[in-house]
Amino acid sequence: MKKLLIVVLLALVGCSRYTSEPDEDDLTTDSCTVYQEEDGAIIECPDGSSAIIQNGVDGNNGIDGTNGINGVDGNNGQNGISENTLNEYFYCEAQLNNTDLFVHYTLSIFSGGFVFVNAGVYGPMIEINNSAMYSNFHVDAQAAPVYFTYDLAGDINGGYWRIYRQAQTAIVDYIDIDEQLSWQITECVYENY
Repeated sequence: MKKLLIVVLLALVGCSRYTSEPDEDDLTTDSCTVYQEEDGAIIECPDGSSAIIQNGVDGNNGIDGTNGINGVDGNNGQNGISENTLNEYFYCEAQLNNTDLFVHYTLSIFSGGFVFVNAGVYGPMIEINNSAMYSNFHVDAQAAPVYFTYDLAGDINGGYWRIYRQAQTAIVDYIDIDEQLSWQITECVYENY
């Protein structure tokens, strides 16, 4: 037992921490400074020593988590408005005085703010017509003119037609260098829905 006690004491003395007073050569110094860099950090100490610590490499992405539960259904929206409802209809057709030509003009105004118009001139040997679509905001939406080329008088030099609405009538203008003609068509049908 005596031997065991001596071994334990020797072990304790051998493992004890040794401390001593600083030597006269040791200087009291400040702490080291750490500078953060984009790719890591630099540690600089007052004694001139330094160390560079680089950032580690990103690890692998983890496994995706499970999907969450579905949210609550939203409220039903308001009923939409049909943009293709016909609001107004205007139609004129008549023979042009002193000619063998007839004229037609059809105008349809829709609730979505658009005006569709078709007009033309026809006779025993010819039929010419054209169509146009206007927004309610267009400067010509009220009159809704339709233009097309058909030379009627004199030389063939670019005479053209303009047919448009004026109140409850249709105005037919023929514009040419040789002659200008105009008719007012009163045989019209107007329907408001």
